[in-house]
Amino acid sequence: MPKLNRRIFLLLLIFLVILCDQVSKNWVREHVTSEDRIELMGSYVVLTYVENMGALLGFAETFSPGTKRILLIGMPFLILAVLCYYIFASEKPDKIVTLTLSLVAGGGWGNLYDRFVYGSVTDFLYIDVNLFKTGIFNLADIAISAGIAILFFYSLFFKK
Repeated sequence: MPKLNRRIFLLLLIFLVILCDQVSKNWVREHVTSEDRIELMGSYVVLTYVENMGALLGFAETFSPGTKRILLIGMPFLILAVLCYYIFASEKPDKIVTLTLSLVAGGGWGNLYDRFVYGSVTDFLYIDVNLFKTGIFNLADIAISAGIAILFFYSLFFKK
């Protein structure tokens, strides 16, 4: 794929992840309350509404505002900027690596947007399947996790 077409495709993928994430979060903010517990697939997948003031599983939630800005906005911004530079500037990129990193970048920018605009990240999905239970998460988290998981297995089993 020519370099310009590849970059456009990856940019569209990142924006698609951000768009899906933000549309879903806006819908939840408008239609679901924090008291709601809506079963989507029995009690296995539940829709709820939480504003996460910290990061993963509430990390840094009780930190001072300045520390939170550095840890939850400043550092992720720098990391995502470097990640996007890598995605778009690579001369001979590995297709799987750039696709998975684009998922991570899209999810990261979606959550960073929430933190910057709202001061928290909207989470709304919870999975409870016997021994497998999650914290409450959102579509950006799914994109980040899927990107990292695919990259991990790709590098473990397929990358030489």
